[in-house]
Amino acid sequence: MDFNPLLLASGKRKSAFLPYKPSNTVLTNLQRGNTEANIPSEICLNFHEKTGQGEITEEQVRAEHAVDVPDSNQFTPLHWACYYGQLAAATILIKYVLP
Repeated sequence: MDFNPLLLASGKRKSAFLPYKPSNTVLTNLQRGNTEANIPSEICLNFHEKTGQGEITEEQVRAEHAVDVPDSNQFTPLHWACYYGQLAAATILIKYVLP
């Protein structure tokens, strides 16, 4: 359906997604001033948290000295990867731990 201003004016709208009245003014959030302009700093994650997000590589696993060491909650990186469904991370960990 093409946009037709006369159809809108007649009150015979057939779609809820069409605007009620045409508007030529478009304000962005920055123009309104209702956004935070600072860029957040990078968040540092430990090895356990990275495995939970699936953000590990084989090189990182080889360089990690404590692949099987549990964290403060008694979870190993493999627990984190499995709990959050990170199959690729779990596969890398299993490959490294069980040669």
